[in-house]
Amino acid sequence: MTLERAQLGLVASVVATCQVSIFAAQVLLAVAAAVYGARWLLGRTTWPRLPLDAPVVAFAVWTLLSAAFSTNPLVAHQSAKKLVLFVLLYIAVDSATGVRGRERIVDAALLGTLVLGTGALAQYFFLGFDSLNSRPTSFLGHYMTASGLLMLGLVLASARLILRPGWPASAPGPAPRYRTALAVAAFAASGWALVISRTRNAWLGAVAGLAVVAVLRAPRTLWLLGGAVAAIALLRPAPVMDRLTITDASSVDRYYMWQAGIDMVRDRPVFGQGPGMILSRYPLYRWVEAPNARAPHLHDNALQIAAERGLPCLAFWLWWMAAAMGDSYREWRRGRSGGGWSAAAALAMLTAMMVAGLFEYNFGDSEVFMFVLVVTAFPYALRMERQVTIPPV
Repeated sequence: MTLERAQLGLVASVVATCQVSIFAAQVLLAVAAAVYGARWLLGRTTWPRLPLDAPVVAFAVWTLLSAAFSTNPLVAHQSAKKLVLFVLLYIAVDSATGVRGRERIVDAALLGTLVLGTGALAQYFFLGFDSLNSRPTSFLGHYMTASGLLMLGLVLASARLILRPGWPASAPGPAPRYRTALAVAAFAASGWALVISRTRNAWLGAVAGLAVVAVLRAPRTLWLLGGAVAAIALLRPAPVMDRLTITDASSVDRYYMWQAGIDMVRDRPVFGQGPGMILSRYPLYRWVEAPNARAPHLHDNALQIAAERGLPCLAFWLWWMAAAMGDSYREWRRGRSGGGWSAAAALAMLTAMMVAGLFEYNFGDSEVFMFVLVVTAFPYALRMERQVTIPPV
């Protein structure tokens, strides 16, 4: 086995196992980084230069500065170690540069989604995870993480089914019909599991991501999405109808924690409270009307980053997201008749993450972040593919 094949297999394994075990995914990422480093030392690859380099570096540097100026730098720097996950983006770009590599990575991602969704459904129907206080987590530690990954897998599966124009005749591995069957199975399992998850932010994110896929395919296909929403409204499934409210304790708590988050930003607008410091600092800013005395995070990506790391860091994060989404759209327009569908998948998934992130800090979920980083690599892999001759993998 060549080092290139080993690296591709490891990246594919990371995107599959992050939906089952974060420990296994991070171990595999460490091995993938070691293989990539070996290839670099041997002169068989170079570090990819991406348009995202500047926002990634700026975000990382400001995060470290925020940790240094926090009230507890030791704890804050411990939390900031998640910055190392950004290396996955660059390794994935290197591995996905070539249609074969990308399709194998997508296969692995959808296989992980199928396993995740099946596990959630088994918990719901057979193990009593069927109430608001006992939601399916599948193989993960929290239902929010599981629902966030189900959302992303659903969007990725829909992009493969709707936007992929066809398979190269020389594509290795399983025949195209089996890959299509995998996408259909992952779509069905993740969609069903997402409905019974009772997780509203993931529902909204999924609708937004699917809407992007529909618009990119043909605006008329939005009728299909509208029809699906209408069918849910007509059938009125209990897991959905019970959550169509903004007066429940969870919604009320979000309102008051957002108020506390705004106060945190106003108090320390430049460097914030420090990475990982919201849990310990929240009681100092909590409004007395808030139902819960403690909050591990503020249930909003933008507000969380601003409160933790300051407004400049929020600007760098928005720069990173906007650049990634813009590049994804441009690569879709440039290669829509071929492998550009994978760039469209990145755009749809980033959209889903942004919309869901209005009500949940999904950027802070390592499993979700790793999944997004791998797919975000696709448009840049397509760009590199146009610039160099890709040897067969």
